[in-house]
Amino acid sequence: MDVADRSWELRTGEAMILPAGVLNTVTVPTGSLLLPLGFRSSNGSTVSADALETVQFSPDDELALLHTFVAAYTPLRPRGHDSAAAFDIIATGPLAQSVSNGSATDSIATRLAATIAARPADPRTLDEWAQEFGTDAARLRREFRIETGTTYPQWRSLSRMTQARTQLQLGVAPGTVSRNLGYAHLPAFSRAFRTAHGISPQRFQAQSVERALWLRSVPRAAEPSARVLHTH
Repeated sequence: MDVADRSWELRTGEAMILPAGVLNTVTVPTGSLLLPLGFRSSNGSTVSADALETVQFSPDDELALLHTFVAAYTPLRPRGHDSAAAFDIIATGPLAQSVSNGSATDSIATRLAATIAARPADPRTLDEWAQEFGTDAARLRREFRIETGTTYPQWRSLSRMTQARTQLQLGVAPGTVSRNLGYAHLPAFSRAFRTAHGISPQRFQAQSVERALWLRSVPRAAEPSARVLHTH
């Protein structure tokens, strides 16, 4: 596993959270299956790219991680399961000092990527951000591409679409989502959303409601006998 300019080899029972906004490459052995999980910490923590460490999962922690995969890839929802718990095992455990709201040693490009991911409606250009951070625009543009694997406009668009999906799934009206994300008008947002997802935001929201209603009709799995991890 390569993250930025560092490399790791994970062994059985080890795990690592890959930080958002940082270019990474994961290589798995032939015959293996890679299942990605994306989630936010329930306590607002983030992972610093310069403070990454592996964590050893206990048998109970492994059960919580298995429940997270089941909840992410099937309609089953084990009672009492918290999907953010897998993240918070690290965020509230022995490696808590490595998991924070950022690191002073993070590069400017990494900090900018995290800022845009959290506030994609911010209208500032990369040149304006370079002035804000007191750095050269050309250098920031080059480092941003290296850190994220994409350009600043593309990253901002991806961040907007991530926020758009979340808000639409929460039932926020498309017109409100458009304004929240800084689009000049709803048609512009609708075009961008259709380009990214192949359907309109209205249809995406309708499908989300249909899926939620279907999931509610599916019987839940029995409560696991092992302990349930709680976040702090």
